[in-house]
Amino acid sequence: MSEVPVVLVDNLTNAQIKKYRILDNKLSDIAEWDLENIKIELEELQDGELNELFPDIEIDDGIELNEEEEDTIPAEPTTIYVEEGDIFQLGEHRLMCGDSTNIESIESLM
Repeated sequence: MSEVPVVLVDNLTNAQIKKYRILDNKLSDIAEWDLENIKIELEELQDGELNELFPDIEIDDGIELNEEEEDTIPAEPTTIYVEEGDIFQLGEHRLMCGDSTNIESIESLM
């Protein structure tokens, strides 16, 4: 957005500012959550930190483990070697292992 809608209140006393701040923070205590919608959103996001904010909601992470798999140690990850000149596509971005002061490196990246 190039512009964001805001409400500017600049004629409050110090006491009114403090009261507003307290009431604004209190809104979260009296708000009601639509837990079914929150569950859908959390399952889609798969964000552990957000999940911790809602400990009463059981999140389906899409991973089904049987009891035998739970104790299985995962295989050692494959080692990947990166050499100077290697270029990686990361979404819309490109990342190159190289010298940013070397014009040939920059040209090959572009």
